[in-house]
Amino acid sequence: MWHTSHGDRTLRGQEAAVFAESMRSLLDFAATMGWDQYPVEIPAFDNLTSGQKVHALLTVAQGLFCEQVPKVQLTAALEATVAAVFYQLETMVTLELDDPEAGHYWKDRVKAALNDAEANTANFVPNTGIPAAGESGDDPFNLPPGDEALKQAIRDGLEIAQHDLVEDVFGDYEGPPISGMPEPEPTITLSQRDQWDLHLTGLMDYILRDRDYETADTYVDLPPVLSDVLKEEMRIERDYFVTVPNDLSPAQAEQTLKEIKDLCSTFEEA
Repeated sequence: MWHTSHGDRTLRGQEAAVFAESMRSLLDFAATMGWDQYPVEIPAFDNLTSGQKVHALLTVAQGLFCEQVPKVQLTAALEATVAAVFYQLETMVTLELDDPEAGHYWKDRVKAALNDAEANTANFVPNTGIPAAGESGDDPFNLPPGDEALKQAIRDGLEIAQHDLVEDVFGDYEGPPISGMPEPEPTITLSQRDQWDLHLTGLMDYILRDRDYETADTYVDLPPVLSDVLKEEMRIERDYFVTVPNDLSPAQAEQTLKEIKDLCSTFEEA
């Protein structure tokens, strides 16, 4: 089971099939070129060892395909692994876009997966878990006693940042209220590649809640107490960035790869 942006669930139908095929394709490319020679441009995944990548792929496959598997604890490495599979899917779609003779197999799979993903999540009701102002007296920062000055400094900083953002966007605007302004006419025409980027991002967004796995550097460079405060504010688990998959030995990785491929083959023919 996986905690997706649309609740705790597993993938079904074409949504599962295209993910399984993309994972198999990623494994095939890595087997041909070697993991070190096939970066997916996602540091939280690329920085793993080959043994860790294989273990992460198994964890992701089990979490997204197997209902009987307990809900997976999300980490930067695991969510980056999901993104790595979508990187491979994007690669295959791009090959079709660049070469008309390549056909449209992957593009058709993405369209079907989007339809099934929408159907699979039709009954989902989002719950932000964020209480309205004044509804909760809980400390959102969860700091130990004695850090009240730091808490207040952070609150003040957030208010200043919000004020500065409004200033940057609207400046000294003195016209009618923004809500009363007419909607601008659309003037942007998306290229075919941009349109497919939106399709692929939309499909990935049915699984990933956010892109926290891309923000590790933001927290690493901060003092530990401030890093913990910021993670608490952003609702990120304290060990999210530092928990990594097991580093499998070559023999273990070989056996695990077979397990992944067997699992994927179960869903590829959906």
